[in-house]
Amino acid sequence: MHSQNALRVEPLDAARGVAVTYRTRGTCSRQIRFRVQDGHIHDLSFESGCSGNLQGLSKLCEGQSVDEVAQKLSGIRCRGNTSCPDQLSTALRLYQEQMQDEQ
Repeated sequence: MHSQNALRVEPLDAARGVAVTYRTRGTCSRQIRFRVQDGHIHDLSFESGCSGNLQGLSKLCEGQSVDEVAQKLSGIRCRGNTSCPDQLSTALRLYQEQMQDEQ
């Protein structure tokens, strides 16, 4: 699993939740950004990668629960051992772990 230092979580105001940035590994995309509010994903975007596919993935994930998306996308392969959806799953799992550690 990718190290915690690839993940950055920044608190926003109460109405917007937290902003998450994740540095990907092994994919065409370099970075994933999203907000989490009340356990749901918002404003998902990818830096680089297959634009059309990643825009579609971003729209499909909008408003979905962190846990559900992490489960559905885990293990999808494209190049080698990972993919952009799999990296999003990793980012979501790391986010969940960090939030549990802070409680």
